[in-house]
Amino acid sequence: MEVTDDLVRHVARLSRLDISREEAVGLKRHFEKILAYIAAFQALDTRDVDPGLFSVESQNVFRADEPRPSLDRAEALRNAPQQGDGFFVVPRIVGAEGGAAGGQAKGGAGTEAGGHEAGRGDDPEVSE
Repeated sequence: MEVTDDLVRHVARLSRLDISREEAVGLKRHFEKILAYIAAFQALDTRDVDPGLFSVESQNVFRADEPRPSLDRAEALRNAPQQGDGFFVVPRIVGAEGGAAGGQAKGGAGTEAGGHEAGRGDDPEVSE
């Protein structure tokens, strides 16, 4: 493929770049070097090369899935801005007035600040 001045201007226009004549000359040389580099790879004989996905054998290494202690409820809720009945209280964003993220719901069940208790499953608008 030949790199012409028109091609450089076309690529610049597609990229929404306003380039000067000097920059266009520099880009033309740069594009020519890139294409020469690619041509060197295209000249390689790859008939006997396995077109595998990876160049080296690899596999995922996972740790054993063993039960271990986690936070108790009080520790997990310690820094929660709002909590109620042992659950996080979060603002309602689905089904709220004003759209998907249009503010807090008016008096969600079991909440004092108009939020919704996460994990309660008592929202009639949410099906499991």
